[in-house]
Amino acid sequence: MTDQYLLGFITILLGVIGFFLVKFIKSVESMEEAVDSLKITISVFTEKFSSNSKDHEVTERRLNEHAKQLDEHDRAITELKVKVK
Repeated sequence: MTDQYLLGFITILLGVIGFFLVKFIKSVESMEEAVDSLKITISVFTEKFSSNSKDHEVTERRLNEHAKQLDEHDRAITELKVKVK
């Protein structure tokens, strides 16, 4: 009789372990999906960031050229004001 109780206990114990093992495996699978999605998002972000940095280099160069032109105009206006006085 005690063998039957022991067998029943082991069966129930294996059932409980199996239940939690299945839940654990499902959660690991969902985490793997989330990590894969995150990897894809990061790679897309990295691509966009690298293309944006190239665009920023062009914009920065243009802004610097305009700043130089504005400085030259400012100097010329100042010289003209001095000459007029």
